[in-house]
Amino acid sequence: MKNKVLLFLMSIFLLAGCASSLSSSEKGAKQTRIAQQVKEMLEARRYTIDVNYVYPKQMAPRHLSHGYSLRVSGDSVVSYLPFFGRAYRVPYGGGKGLDFSAPIAAYRMMEGKKGATIVEMSVNTNEDSFVFFIELFSNGQVSVNVSARERDGISYTGKIQGLE
Repeated sequence: MKNKVLLFLMSIFLLAGCASSLSSSEKGAKQTRIAQQVKEMLEARRYTIDVNYVYPKQMAPRHLSHGYSLRVSGDSVVSYLPFFGRAYRVPYGGGKGLDFSAPIAAYRMMEGKKGATIVEMSVNTNEDSFVFFIELFSNGQVSVNVSARERDGISYTGKIQGLE
């Protein structure tokens, strides 16, 4: 009886090990395909970043529910990001913070470390001036650092939307 149970458990582990979702060549092909999609999105200046974590300057990091994003569409940006932190001079009622749609004043792309691409863009709204430093990796992961003239800096992490 003991041998049957042991044989049953070993067969389950063996089957689980054989049932990997992708082989190493398939994984490599998928990574190459995702890297190509990221490159095409960056060259076209058309991408959406879904953020899932926020790192305020003076507070503890927080996990975010779905729905927060930063979308770059050619020469404009739509920011729907939460802001936690100190604001120095804002309109009565708190203002809109990082919830705006505005034209991009300056846009620059550079090569970063380990194959990452760094995008630096500045945006001016009627409330504040923002500078976004976006680090995009070939696997679709993204890090966004935002500095503003009238608010504390804040960072986000997330993933590019629409990748396979």
